[in-house]
Amino acid sequence: MGIYPLSPNIFVVQGWNGKLSRATNHWYHLQRSAIGEDVALACACPKGPTACLHAVLVKALLFQGIDCDDAPGDLVTSISRLDASSVPQEYLFSVAAHHGLGLKGHTIVTHRGDEGDPGVWRCDHHATSGDCPHIARARQHLHLLRASDPKLTEVMTPEQGVPLMGTAVPESTSADCERSVSYHTVPLPVWAALPGKDSHDSLARTALCPPALLALEASSRCAWHPQITVMPGHQGIKPLECTIYTLTCTLDRVMQVVRCPSCPARRWRSCGPDLGTLGLFNYNNHSVFTHELLDEYTSAYTLAETPFSAWTQGVVRRYMIHGSSRPFVSVEVFRNVWFSYVHLQAWTSPKACPVCGPSPAATIWDGITLAYNKKHLLASLQPPTQIHPDVPQRPDRRSQPHQAPIADKGLRHDLRIAISHGKSTRVPHGSESDDAMHTGSPAGPDPPEGQPPAWDNHVGLVNRLQQVCPALATLFEVLEATTETRRGGPKAHAITAFLRECAMEESILQFVPPHAHAALDRFITEGGHHSASILSSVPAISNLITVWQSENPRLPRVAYDAIAWVLMRSREVWQLVLGADRTQSPSASMEALDWHQTGTWYTQRPVRQRPSYPLLRHDTRNEPSGDRGGKCSKFFGSYKTQGLTGGIMCCLCTHSVCYGFHCILSGEGHNDVFSALFTRWEVAPKLVVYDFACALAPYCMTREPAFFADILFAVDDFHSGGHTKCSPSSFLSTYAALDPRLAAVNTSAAECGNSGLNRIRKGVSYMMQGRAVVYTQVFVSVWNRLKIQRMAMG
Repeated sequence: MGIYPLSPNIFVVQGWNGKLSRATNHWYHLQRSAIGEDVALACACPKGPTACLHAVLVKALLFQGIDCDDAPGDLVTSISRLDASSVPQEYLFSVAAHHGLGLKGHTIVTHRGDEGDPGVWRCDHHATSGDCPHIARARQHLHLLRASDPKLTEVMTPEQGVPLMGTAVPESTSADCERSVSYHTVPLPVWAALPGKDSHDSLARTALCPPALLALEASSRCAWHPQITVMPGHQGIKPLECTIYTLTCTLDRVMQVVRCPSCPARRWRSCGPDLGTLGLFNYNNHSVFTHELLDEYTSAYTLAETPFSAWTQGVVRRYMIHGSSRPFVSVEVFRNVWFSYVHLQAWTSPKACPVCGPSPAATIWDGITLAYNKKHLLASLQPPTQIHPDVPQRPDRRSQPHQAPIADKGLRHDLRIAISHGKSTRVPHGSESDDAMHTGSPAGPDPPEGQPPAWDNHVGLVNRLQQVCPALATLFEVLEATTETRRGGPKAHAITAFLRECAMEESILQFVPPHAHAALDRFITEGGHHSASILSSVPAISNLITVWQSENPRLPRVAYDAIAWVLMRSREVWQLVLGADRTQSPSASMEALDWHQTGTWYTQRPVRQRPSYPLLRHDTRNEPSGDRGGKCSKFFGSYKTQGLTGGIMCCLCTHSVCYGFHCILSGEGHNDVFSALFTRWEVAPKLVVYDFACALAPYCMTREPAFFADILFAVDDFHSGGHTKCSPSSFLSTYAALDPRLAAVNTSAAECGNSGLNRIRKGVSYMMQGRAVVYTQVFVSVWNRLKIQRMAMG
């Protein structure tokens, strides 16, 4: 354990694990104060003043007459270079806010990185942001140290022991917390086994009565050098007492170990048996845990909200009830053991829903506020939204304005007001809608005697519609001529829905998608001999034709003219969106990076990189919430993150099987769904259900129209109530009324997954990035397996 004096009264001390009898990776400050004839010692470690070993050691050393008057006393003090052989290198600093401050005025700053690499900085008082004053001072101090002594050989040798003024090498770094002596793949628990796939490998293995001697096995190894193995006949085998932790008590056993030939002698590390065939997990040769115990926590936290602290305390009480000879380990130790254990389990399978296959045609997306603290963000995080320097460029892609069905914004507004208030002649004079109709409307003929002044609005609106499309003007007049008693009839309702789609602010490609062009063209050219069902991809037109054909099988000319105009307008906008370059970014075989580091876990391997679009200035920036005129204002509101990341983006099939997730840096946006789809799907799915699908469609079409041309973007039923300004063509319920296959889509799958992930939200918020990703992935894998089990049972 390292102890380093900063001044005659301030010390830096290294954390100590009393149960394992070894130093930890944590460092704290200790203050000595003279109060009269007494000497008071206060330490910042979590043990407190009564159980603190640091205060006892410092008091004993001071009693021996150790002189601390030559301590540095600087604002920034380099405590140690933690390990000269580590890559990247690690450094420890003590930073004070001002001279003369006591215990509260000092903080520990650590840096991990090589020279020339910015590395990762951590401050005990602040996040890892660059505006932390402690990190700024430590960074400047490290720069001066490297300039004066590039080698920085201040590393303790075995002969130096642990001096009062010197450096100490901690037992492990944060990156090594998942190490264990056991290394063979551990079978999954029987309750998570999939029928016909891994049931045999997941048979329950209990170790109710392990042998008295845990002998060396073939290829026994050390946790720190997995490439070094020893055989049972190796010379130098020694017995080592160990403790086995079960569900109810501890068992004392003897284990055969051999000194590791690669570890330094001062570390006293040994090679030990794996013990997996006995249903045991060998953590560090001293502490062994049964698979049953560790699987019990996996079962508990995936069923209900179960933090490590609460579950560990429950085991402690269980040990007391059963009269265990030793107490259970601390929550910190058990947390380390559990994460080491799940690293050996094959939780990454299954790869797909047995019904939907590896690439589901219908996908449901949802952003979930399952976040951890931003100060734990690492440079290794690589969501699909990240743009790398060598990604392909798409300079041809640019935003195309004026994609609404009717180009005149004022005309769209007036038409929406007119059809929403019933007859335009009955709009109250002086109202907001009445003023809007007068704006820009040409003067019409004198109204008949007794006609209200709003007659001018009606005539002006009809004249303006005539200039755009005579068929639209005729449909509007038919609607206006409908009597009050028949305004609620099917014909008036169908005309109103059609005109409302024409008057919306959204792109016409949402109303008439590109994949509907062929069906519309066929219907028009063949004179309406086909049923309206072939136009189910355009519900407003299909309903209009169905109502008209119910009265007369022969459609009027105005119906054909209106459909032809809508088709022409959709094709015109589609040609603008496609642009000159009508190809999409090609797919390629890409290396799947380690999801533990990148925070991106999908069942599909990446098939292409997300391109860069230099002409789209706000390509990766989320659109803020707020009033957007006639467009939908339901956007990604900034929730109170309290210093947390943006959560995760999940993709599920209609059977609630999760196909993956990725961590969001700051806030949910269209880019998360777009990038995940484009980088993981070889061929685009047919249906994308998303809370913000109304804005996702133009976002995707602007960037990769060829890839997303055949996708139906729709808002699910649960969230449709918040989209008050969106057209009916944005809602899945509109299409489900015509296509029973869409009616069978479980649009609540994402919300079910959201409610399930709420069980781990609190626990994840306190975790480091790597562990938060693993914790979430194990939960999702258990979730998928239980869903597939229920599907198999029918």
